[in-house]
Amino acid sequence: METLKKSALFLTILVAMVACNEDLVKNTSPQSPTLLVTSKSKSIKIGEPVLFTALTSNNSTTEWTISPDSKAIVTSDANKAMVRFMSSGSYTVSGVSGSAKVSSVVSVSDSVYVPDVKGSSIISFSAGDQLNITAVRRDTVTTSSTIPYLEFFVKTTNNYNCLGSFLEPERTYPSVGLNGIILNFKNISIPTGCSSGSGKATGYFNFFSGVKDFTIVFNNKTYTGTIVQDGGKFTIKWPYTSGVVISPTSL
Repeated sequence: METLKKSALFLTILVAMVACNEDLVKNTSPQSPTLLVTSKSKSIKIGEPVLFTALTSNNSTTEWTISPDSKAIVTSDANKAMVRFMSSGSYTVSGVSGSAKVSSVVSVSDSVYVPDVKGSSIISFSAGDQLNITAVRRDTVTTSSTIPYLEFFVKTTNNYNCLGSFLEPERTYPSVGLNGIILNFKNISIPTGCSSGSGKATGYFNFFSGVKDFTIVFNNKTYTGTIVQDGGKFTIKWPYTSGVVISPTSL
């Protein structure tokens, strides 16, 4: 009887939440009542962290998918996922927990999110951490031409006590123009009022045509690479297999 009372109370709370919050999406499966809670679903800025939470009767681990997935950075913990959308447009975020599945469509504007670094706590990288960087080729279309460029999505190997932890490298330009860039990953920023859960710290940067030599400084070590562009194709010469890893290197 006590179990039935608790189940009834849980469902009552879920129904009340749906009535009060337009950013809740109800699952259609009657076997496992589920709600998908989003911290924001409209007017999301590029790079802005958005928290998705799948609420089930036991808040079990959720498998997350994003479509289109090549334009999003995801870090998850149990039934929560922090997503950063790196391009404007419409995205479908789906969570699967057992037989239950929920989906939500969100809209990302052309505005770019600027992290509040001053209002964040700063922590050091934990021992043995590594930066895993995924390179993606993109095109910027203008009225007169198409300009190819590279985007880089960064994730730590280790987890930190905040799903919204982010990496904001310090940029310097040691040579004239944009031929050389140094990216210094000094620490991890924990935003004020960070959501519960732990996850990998994430970051983002891009290189437009003209960037040839670049250096990444991480954990007091220096890593140097070169970008070779042949028309719309890019080759990243990066000899490192640990510390800071970049893939793919041919795009």
